[in-house]
Amino acid sequence: MLHRIVESSRRFAYLPKFDTYQANVGDMGVIAEITDIEFLADGRAHLQAKCRDRFTIKEAWIEDGTQGLHWCKVDLVNDGVSASESERQALEEAVSDCEQLFASVMARSSHLAREIESQYGSRPADSERFSFWLSSILPVPYGDKHCLLTCLNTTERLTLCRDLMRTSLGM
Repeated sequence: MLHRIVESSRRFAYLPKFDTYQANVGDMGVIAEITDIEFLADGRAHLQAKCRDRFTIKEAWIEDGTQGLHWCKVDLVNDGVSASESERQALEEAVSDCEQLFASVMARSSHLAREIESQYGSRPADSERFSFWLSSILPVPYGDKHCLLTCLNTTERLTLCRDLMRTSLGM
């Protein structure tokens, strides 16, 4: 399957479900794009991918002859836009809180700051992208990461990030 992906668009749907491995209507996942791959002699592969977009499944099926491979049709999703002044202000406060907490952690370790820059890139300017960038860095259980992925509100996601940073990093 990976060979087919690499030879075509290099993109695939990734469903981070931890209770089952079945695609169901309404599930949320990400479109991942392979950035680097090394095929091993035993059939396995080491790959790196960047998550590009989120989606919800609108239709799912298992195609005959694919050894149980799940196929799906998806709808792309983005966070809603903050319409009111109070929502925009809450978003700005959440961004500021997260930036301050993150900066205090980075100030403790220049090595960690360089490692994050190398692995995750620099901090995105866009609030929604910043919330996902920060979500991917946080050392929290996958269940919490799944909550961050499925949250459709940037302010709420950043508030969760802030609370998780305070809890997991003892701040």
